[in-house]
Amino acid sequence: MLALASFILATSCSNKDSEIMPQVGETVDFTASMKTVSRATETTFEEGDKIGVYAVNAQTNTVSILQPSGNYADNVRYTYNNGKFINAQGIVRPTDSGLRYYAIYPYTTPCGPTFKFNVKTNQNASGQYTLSDLCTAVSDITSNKEVDLVFSHRLSHVVVNLQGELLGTGTATLRLNNVNTGCDADLNANTFTAYESRNTVYCADNGTNSYKAIIAPQTIEDGSAFLTVSLNGKEHTLKASSDIRLTSGKQQVFNLTIEKDEIVSFTGEILPWGENEQETQKVGIYSLEDLITFRDARNAGEDVSRWKNEKGEINIYADIDMSSIENWEPISTINSNEIFNGQDHSLKGLTILKHNIQNDGVGLVSKTYGTIKNLHLIEGSIKISNKETYAVGAITGVGDYCKILNCSSEIIIETHEIGSYGVGGICGISYGGHIERCKNKGNISGDGQNSGICGQLCRGTEILNCVNYGEIKGGTWATGIGRDGNTDGVIKECRNYGKIQVTRASGECAGIGVAYIIAKCVNEGEIVGGKSWDADTGGIALFMNNDDIVIDCVNKGAVSGGERCGGIVGRIFEGFVGTYNNNINEGTVNGVAGSESNAIGKDYR
Repeated sequence: MLALASFILATSCSNKDSEIMPQVGETVDFTASMKTVSRATETTFEEGDKIGVYAVNAQTNTVSILQPSGNYADNVRYTYNNGKFINAQGIVRPTDSGLRYYAIYPYTTPCGPTFKFNVKTNQNASGQYTLSDLCTAVSDITSNKEVDLVFSHRLSHVVVNLQGELLGTGTATLRLNNVNTGCDADLNANTFTAYESRNTVYCADNGTNSYKAIIAPQTIEDGSAFLTVSLNGKEHTLKASSDIRLTSGKQQVFNLTIEKDEIVSFTGEILPWGENEQETQKVGIYSLEDLITFRDARNAGEDVSRWKNEKGEINIYADIDMSSIENWEPISTINSNEIFNGQDHSLKGLTILKHNIQNDGVGLVSKTYGTIKNLHLIEGSIKISNKETYAVGAITGVGDYCKILNCSSEIIIETHEIGSYGVGGICGISYGGHIERCKNKGNISGDGQNSGICGQLCRGTEILNCVNYGEIKGGTWATGIGRDGNTDGVIKECRNYGKIQVTRASGECAGIGVAYIIAKCVNEGEIVGGKSWDADTGGIALFMNNDDIVIDCVNKGAVSGGERCGGIVGRIFEGFVGTYNNNINEGTVNGVAGSESNAIGKDYR
């Protein structure tokens, strides 16, 4: 494609080349190509070209996104030789899982998935145009030894063609005035956007009476004197007659006609530098209008296949502002064979004040049978006063043998005078579900049964590696993570940092909750339980019954309540045959320093 001897990148970090320790196994080689472009000289690589390659293990990181450090491989330099990018000491493929590869051309030392890139200002000088061309590639998850990488141009390309009888015999000089030359690159989001970095860029020669330059994607505002032609001792400046959008991976062509030493006509068109933007757009949801249209089609029982990719996934490909909707009607269902994938994008301003779904769930989604993952809700609220409400959860009201993975919520939830069976920051009630790597940062209050992650765990629901930061206030009960409805659920490796409290004297309260198994959990939030004799309050668990298990847990928060109040568990039932082992209480209990003696409030064994 472009022969490069060196590459300079403006960045806030300066990392050394990443070294790979010798490993036993086969190293991976890469074949590479460029997506179709308009200039044939930029479709192939040349001997000695270098790329930096990152690898993410698909088994240990299920969302396969690039981390700032600690990936399976970080910025390994590969050199183009005889049709392949090779490195004899390069990335060794694992035998038990596939890898997703991220590649950057040319090789440099960016700081993880995000970095800054600056084009050259004098691209007419030797090699400076090629040093301005940022290209990246991302592979599918693969365990192959030889991996094909398809690179795309990530900046914007400007071509200026001069024509007219009075061009003269001199050589023209073209410059772009006051344009942004710096780009913020995000490999996970696949976004490449200009930051404020104004400079003059001199165009490179592109053949007879044609000139070219690479700049950061940006909008040239209406009226801007953005292009100057110096010709035969005179300068001619072209002002934009309307906003000109210069897009990542696309080419803008300006055809200028010079008559009597003046620019008298202007035409412009967008040609593909990479593939046509419309042709390469993936099937999915890109806007609030898309989200509403999908919701309405699903709620009406219509076909929604136009939002699904070939794997049956419904993907969200942009951050979406929902704040213009005063009362969101939930998506009725995500079906058992469907994956609703937020691609780590955020939905902002979800607001629900009432709903039209009876005896079902309230949330972004009413009821989920399939999978919701990589979705983040910010700056919103749910306020429900409806006795017919069954369950409330920001992500989904009801989960029925569903999976909720890597989701988060900042939604403030308030419920009053409702007959809800469970209120949770992520899920209201779950039947046989699996909730993993989720976070709740929204405060939850009301007179019902409230929990930071899931209001009710039923039929063996699992909650793994989840965190609550929100303040949880309930009437009947309040827990940081969740409460098991029939004591066969599992809560492991979860943490609570929020204050957990109840408003009723008989209300039950715990930093983590109730489940058949609670293991390796930590509470650091303040726990304020009911004061009556029958109120169970625990830093970790409300109570333990039958063959329940609470092991390897730590409470660091202050716990207060009635006589059945303990730093780890409020009460252990008579006839208990389960396991209570290796738990540490470091928080105070009713003002007394934590110890083994007050880790259990009432032990009836």
